[in-house]
Amino acid sequence: MKKKIYKLERWKYLLLCVLALYIVLILVMNRGSSAPFDQIRDAVLAVADTEAMQETNERDFKKLYGLNKNDYEEICSYYSNETMAVEELLLVRTEDESKMQAIQEAAEERIETQIQSFQGYGEEQTKLLKDAVLLKKGNLFLMVVAPDADEIRQAFMAAL
Repeated sequence: MKKKIYKLERWKYLLLCVLALYIVLILVMNRGSSAPFDQIRDAVLAVADTEAMQETNERDFKKLYGLNKNDYEEICSYYSNETMAVEELLLVRTEDESKMQAIQEAAEERIETQIQSFQGYGEEQTKLLKDAVLLKKGNLFLMVVAPDADEIRQAFMAAL
């Protein structure tokens, strides 16, 4: 009987250790980056083809995402203003979780709206939108709609 209790105690402590390790891993994986925003932005822009894009101003940002650009600590945002182009790049750093949630929801809604707009006749645009990168890493958020979206995501991850 004592042997069974001893084994149960060991299992209990083993499970407790596994749970603690899991929590530590979650915290480490979701932490923000200590790299300066300018360094991350430069790494992303070095890979991204922004030649046919323009940087958003406050009015453009409000029109595209329905949010105030000044509410966020640091933003890098580009979009194509051509009628049939869907390329966009959005990089945001914010410490406020509610603002992070708002930017993520706005980006998802923007992509969904664009998919609905191009579905049926814009096959290339629809494919780009469906392959878009939406990535939250700690206090950073990245949205990329571009042919080279995966390379931009890799540059973003490497810059962290």
